Amino acid sequence: MAIRAVILDVSGTLIDEATSTVVPGVPEMLDRLRAQGIAIFAASNEVASTALAESEFGIERDHLLNPVTVGGKKGTRKYFGAIRARFGMAPNQLLYLGDSINDWTEAINSGIAFFPATWSASTVLPYGIPVSSPAQFADMVETYFLKQAFWYYSVDGRDGQNRPVAVRALMSNRKAEESGIKNILKGINQSWREQERRKRLIQHLSLHLLASIYLEGLYLPPVKSGVIWALYPSHDGPQTGILDAFASMASRMFRANYQNDIIERHTPAEKLAFARARGENPLIDVQLQSIRLNVALRGKLADKVVLLIDDFSTHAHGFETARNFLLNAGVSHVISIAVGKFPSQYLAYSPKPGVQWDSYAAINLTQDSFITTSVEETRNQAALEVFDSLI
Repeated sequence: MAIRAVILDVSGTLIDEATSTVVPGVPEMLDRLRAQGIAIFAASNEVASTALAESEFGIERDHLLNPVTVGGKKGTRKYFGAIRARFGMAPNQLLYLGDSINDWTEAINSGIAFFPATWSASTVLPYGIPVSSPAQFADMVETYFLKQAFWYYSVDGRDGQNRPVAVRALMSNRKAEESGIKNILKGINQSWREQERRKRLIQHLSLHLLASIYLEGLYLPPVKSGVIWALYPSHDGPQTGILDAFASMASRMFRANYQNDIIERHTPAEKLAFARARGENPLIDVQLQSIRLNVALRGKLADKVVLLIDDFSTHAHGFETARNFLLNAGVSHVISIAVGKFPSQYLAYSPKPGVQWDSYAAINLTQDSFITTSVEETRNQAALEVFDSLI
């Protein structure tokens, strides 16, 4: 699903409130968006402001959003509701650029990605994807939110118990190495001379990851269910740093629950990369016997959807351990998302008949406790092209 439209606040974002003049760069931004076939909606709590947007920028009358045309003020979901009713758009087909708490609440209450316009004197918002100029907003839309290939690697299958298996990876391990993203995620070669490149790579990675999740609608909760964002822990404890910052930022944009400790490492596990370097082929036992769920969440996960994020996946032992522990605890669905995927077959694990365990306790499950099912995988090389410019 691609972006079809943007909602643009008028006062402060398109029109400078102090001078009542057009913000520099706005006409060029609108031209670029329209050239991509993106519809423009002007939003304000003041009818006069949307009338000004109509006359100044040629915005169509049925694309003017104000309390008279939508039946409510910003923050009530009436603005998105009007767009959905008139044009049949889903939240992840829209982006919202604004400068006030009312803009932010309208966006997050509607499940729409929000961009604070930091050139406005009114912008003091702590959440969203800040943009410093109209040109930068157009750049972000074109670079990240109009891409056609969301994921390099995808799995949508069923395990031996007919439970869903959903996996995504943004890029191949090789592309992560070539681009420098792998070193950044692993904390390698972080000298002060590389800090500017590091910042650019982190932003590029974060925005591509967010856009892929957003455009596919993976963040949207099913009816009567909530989405929990979570990280798979490192071999010796919680995963922090870049992915923690990303999950914290992204989940707040959509009022989602972020639990970075939903999955705990009760016992440090050997780093599997070291074992493979020795020519060994470690079993899933290493993960099964060092993982448990946070006991503080017992009874609170029923029917939830968990969006589980990790840096790299090889044989998916981590993802499959987490998926089984979460489903065993009552979670309805797990969507596993990796930054990079190594070239190995995906095997889905499901417990053999009679195998039972407490997901919140340290247990002694082994690979023999499960049956494995090969699931269909797809790889899209086109998804890697957006990272070629980084190499």
